[in-house]
Amino acid sequence: MRGSARLSYHIKVGWKEPTAIIGALMVVLFAYLVIVPIVTLLHDAVEVQFGDARRAKAEVGAWTLYYLNRTLASPIAQVLFWEPLAHTLSVATGVMLVSLSLGVPLAWLLSRSDMFGRRWFATALIVPYMLPSWTFALAWRTLFRNRTVGGQQGWLESLGFTPPDWLAYGQVPITIILALHYTPFVILLFG
Repeated sequence: MRGSARLSYHIKVGWKEPTAIIGALMVVLFAYLVIVPIVTLLHDAVEVQFGDARRAKAEVGAWTLYYLNRTLASPIAQVLFWEPLAHTLSVATGVMLVSLSLGVPLAWLLSRSDMFGRRWFATALIVPYMLPSWTFALAWRTLFRNRTVGGQQGWLESLGFTPPDWLAYGQVPITIILALHYTPFVILLFG
């Protein structure tokens, strides 16, 4: 069989399978829900919009690099794009390192050893992955909140210990919370 005849044969056979039809419909749905918005976003990034025609010094609908220049190279680009990108990458790197350094040894212990309570630990260590990460964040805030930003004090502050801002808010808590959330995934992946 030639290549095109083989392809047409596979298409004919495939359309008789319900899973192939469902798969094709899912691909179309994926394209509509994910790819179309991304293409629209990229198109809007290089086309002058109604509210910016005067600022971009071009007519509405004309092609422009105004938005990309403003986001990547303008005086406010550092605050708008580069600093948030650096924060995101540093949190992601920290989460990855902490999750791997906790999850890989735990996965090894659970799958390669006969430690006491291994089955219970295998179940208990997976439970955090089933909970949404905002529940961990809410618990962290309840414990470590301080009155720097106002409002009610956290549990540690009510006990007489005022947590520093770096422990109550910011990159460290975000990294710890997300690492605790994703460590069970690493355990499942390597276990």
